Amino acid sequence: MAESESGAVGHDDAAGVGSESIAAVTERQVDDLEQVIQTFLAGAGTGVISVSRVVNPLLHVWSVARDVDAAAPVESLLTVLVGRSLTTSDELNETMQEVRAALASSRPLARV
Repeated sequence: MAESESGAVGHDDAAGVGSESIAAVTERQVDDLEQVIQTFLAGAGTGVISVSRVVNPLLHVWSVARDVDAAAPVESLLTVLVGRSLTTSDELNETMQEVRAALASSRPLARV
């Protein structure tokens, strides 16, 4: 991290590139998360769904969401699903909306 004359702290990566690159990486991670969410929801099905069918894909969503500090809703759902054998597409959709909301509230994005 580097401190400027104004006292603001910026982040430099190993190549010496500043905060614009960090915003671009964050944007890419956000795009990746959205793609993972869309793929998850498309593959999950509709109506009542067996938990065993969605656990592994849900763990994949969690791993990508964790990288952008938006995994808490997925963690909560996984905790609830431990004791259940069924979930619903509505519950899965609601959780993915919560992931999107967590991401939006935790990271201001700059389009580069």
